[in-house]
Amino acid sequence: MKNLRKLSKRNLKTIMGGNAPSCGSGYRACIVGWTEYETPIWDCIPSSSPCKS
Repeated sequence: MKNLRKLSKRNLKTIMGGNAPSCGSGYRACIVGWTEYETPIWDCIPSSSPCKS
């Protein structure tokens, strides 16, 4: 497997699973809404911003 990076325990605890996108440095994946089938809608937001779901 290529391009793997280790995650800290703190980051592992914040992973919600599902189809979260892989975000670049300084950003994190957050659920920004839900579809009519109750599937989460993900987006990359700045790490300094809180996730609002």
